[in-house]
Amino acid sequence: MATSASLRTTNYQLHKYASNDEVKVLQDFNVNMDLIDAGIHTVTETLDVTAGEVSDSITRLDGLDDSVEALQTAVNTANNTANSALSASGTANAGVASIASDITVLEAKVESINIASAFTMGTNITSPTIKAVVKNNRVNLQIIAYANGTFPAGTLHNMASIAAGSKPSTMVNTTGCLQDGVYIYQGGLLVQITTAGTINISSNVPITNKYIQFTVSYDLD
Repeated sequence: MATSASLRTTNYQLHKYASNDEVKVLQDFNVNMDLIDAGIHTVTETLDVTAGEVSDSITRLDGLDDSVEALQTAVNTANNTANSALSASGTANAGVASIASDITVLEAKVESINIASAFTMGTNITSPTIKAVVKNNRVNLQIIAYANGTFPAGTLHNMASIAAGSKPSTMVNTTGCLQDGVYIYQGGLLVQITTAGTINISSNVPITNKYIQFTVSYDLD
């Protein structure tokens, strides 16, 4: 469809007017709606994962329901903004810009959900609860898991592996703790995350049938 808008937005090539363009709201609005529809559809498809692609532990992520609800709210907001843009040519560009911003928010939320499924737990490490949020290339990671074997004190043990695309850019060291079944402190924990994507743990006490908990932030590779 021929349009009169000569300018395009940076990320999604949405049509917008230059000061000397002839304003044709219907044509340009329809083109922009097609672009927005395609963008939202692409984001939605990435969320359409099957049960075989996401482990049972990831589905128990705290706040996942809130994230999905927030995605739906963002889509509804985008549709309302698009309808408002029909009211006058003077507000059309502002409405389209707002929709593009909503799509960016959706993509960020999708990235946050997907990265949490990028972890493979090590031997004798079970029942993980993983929270992983990505913002501006920074990963904020929290893991709680159960060690159902015996790991000697003072020795590094593999806890998990991180898939490509979610690994840190440099070696990361942090601390955590060991707890029993009623969350009573049982000992200190050293956590090492390598650039190869391996999460290693060690403690000053044997890690035997204890809960492992730590929080760390790192920049993506």
